[in-house]
Amino acid sequence: MKREWRENDLVLRDMGHFSLAEFVEIELRVAWWLTRVPLTLGLRDDSGKSLERILQSRCGNIIDLPVQAGEAGHECRLVAIRASGIVARKRRKQRRKEAMAKGGEPDAAGLIRDGWHLMLTNLPVADFPPNLLRAIYRARWGVEIQFGAWKRANNLDKALSRRSGKHHPAAILLSAMINHLVGMWMARVLGEKKAVDDLSYEKRLRRTRHRPSGHQTMGGTTNIHTIHETSRTRQARKKTPVTRGALD
Repeated sequence: MKREWRENDLVLRDMGHFSLAEFVEIELRVAWWLTRVPLTLGLRDDSGKSLERILQSRCGNIIDLPVQAGEAGHECRLVAIRASGIVARKRRKQRRKEAMAKGGEPDAAGLIRDGWHLMLTNLPVADFPPNLLRAIYRARWGVEIQFGAWKRANNLDKALSRRSGKHHPAAILLSAMINHLVGMWMARVLGEKKAVDDLSYEKRLRRTRHRPSGHQTMGGTTNIHTIHETSRTRQARKKTPVTRGALD
């Protein structure tokens, strides 16, 4: 797919879409990029010290220095912000749990990195200090959370994975967008004791799916727009792994 990067664009990437080759192309177009650091990526400073050694040797809460990334040694800027104790413990607990489930030991480098929020970028230090980069990336993560909740609430992964005519995906997306708008409106109308603004998107939508009892139709009390969760859906939600993406 052709990338339409333009001069002075800022491209934000998650670890799942990390590509040094694309970052090089972005730089050639005089544009900017900001990404999280995948575990498989090796980083070293000018003296050859690895990322793990850099993190272990620092006592402060912020690291901001030039590094070489990958086997090609691409020059970029590392920004590491120490995670809170709660976040670090939660990440490491999840990593150990996943390793135990596979019958192995947790990755030592991963356990070290779990104590930090790690970002790479080509943005200049003078104009983009570490806390500003963190704020920018957190804004991106908020969009990801809302988009993911929208997909789950409307079951889009399953709907869009089916073979269909060329107009079917567009119809599915449009119906999901209408559902979103109507759901948000109904959530505000039906907001009972708890303020709707304090609820997540998925909780808002679930509230609109369970209409107050006593609603009458020509056929008596019914649940026309009630879409109950299945036990499988509830179990899947409970098994959702701890997310390591948010810069808490």
